[in-house]
Amino acid sequence: MNKASNNSISTPPPLVEPNRLSRLQCSLLVVCATLFFIVSLSGGNATSQETLQVATIEVVKPLKVDKSDLVPLTTSNLRGESDRATPGESDFGEESQMKTDAIPADDAVLGHFSYCQATHLGDTTNEQSGMPIWYQCEGPKYNEFVEKMQKFAEKKADSHGEKWGHRASPIPANKSVLFFGSEHTRQLALTLACQMGPEQVVDVHHFDFDLIDPNMALRIRFRNGSSLYIVSDSYAAYSKNWQTLLEKQIEKPIQEFDLIAMGIFKTARGDSETVKNLKHLAETLPDEYEIDLETNFRGVTPDDITSVYKGAFLLVSNFSIEGIKDYTEYRKKLRFVSRMDYSFIDQRQWMEKMHAEGAAGSRDEVQDVSDTSTWMPRCVGKSGGHPDLISWDVSEFFHKYVN
Repeated sequence: MNKASNNSISTPPPLVEPNRLSRLQCSLLVVCATLFFIVSLSGGNATSQETLQVATIEVVKPLKVDKSDLVPLTTSNLRGESDRATPGESDFGEESQMKTDAIPADDAVLGHFSYCQATHLGDTTNEQSGMPIWYQCEGPKYNEFVEKMQKFAEKKADSHGEKWGHRASPIPANKSVLFFGSEHTRQLALTLACQMGPEQVVDVHHFDFDLIDPNMALRIRFRNGSSLYIVSDSYAAYSKNWQTLLEKQIEKPIQEFDLIAMGIFKTARGDSETVKNLKHLAETLPDEYEIDLETNFRGVTPDDITSVYKGAFLLVSNFSIEGIKDYTEYRKKLRFVSRMDYSFIDQRQWMEKMHAEGAAGSRDEVQDVSDTSTWMPRCVGKSGGHPDLISWDVSEFFHKYVN
């Protein structure tokens, strides 16, 4: 169309007056310029929308996210110090309602340590759309433990760098991580999710909600486009078809994850509640699941995962001494793997240096620090807990080798 117009202008009919010809040329140029501007505008918007969809398609595939949640990431969106409660204050309640809709940039740093202080993530009225943060503690022993822990964190930060414990986005934007292990692995993952900020949670989704353990597999999505999958004490870990079962359970291929953090699975022996649940599932789930608690009693190993998954891999121990033999064996093998994005974290390392366990006494009831429950996960509460320190280590590994 433009080419035809230019040809008619360059060879005008002889009967057209010169002044009239000039006016026609100007008019056509104005029209063409206007059309070009309009087309550019519409094309630019389309490109912007396409880019946004591509950037988030991995994490929003299962459920739709409202467009208002997809805010561009800029350093100007950084949360201020007043947007998060300081240690000792709850993230919920009338006394601490200073929230923000901003999405922090990946490299944003808070002016204080980011302790998990919430009691719940997602919908507090619907257990299928929310997740409680268990093992809450309070009392004089908890206060004493927290004081020792926070002093230790301050001292440790001198050698760990300014971002350790201060990241506003512990999980980088548009990244996806899977935590696969026991209840200790789940506690670490929930702490990491909590440090993202309860106000940054888009939704919480439970897979296999009708199973004997409705909290066995869940996904938490955040407003920076990242997602965190947690699978704990799952039947999938005790089958030779573990990958097929796991991907079916969470509705996502493991190759799509940017990081897999594997914990130590419970040994499927004895009469603990977890083992009873596993035995029940082994008897009731279809035979093709091939759940074998006798042969695969230790669950999935790092070799099993790294033989089929080629992304970043992190091995984490339990908070308790349970499974320490398996962790030590797996860690020795990982030492000989020549990959920088393969690593391991001993979740007991800091509590042993502090000479304080900080173990919880109950999953559901708020109690003081227990002196006897060494096999339990660790206390969390209004001033944080030991899982915070380990999740800071996980976050640094994530940002260094995945982002």
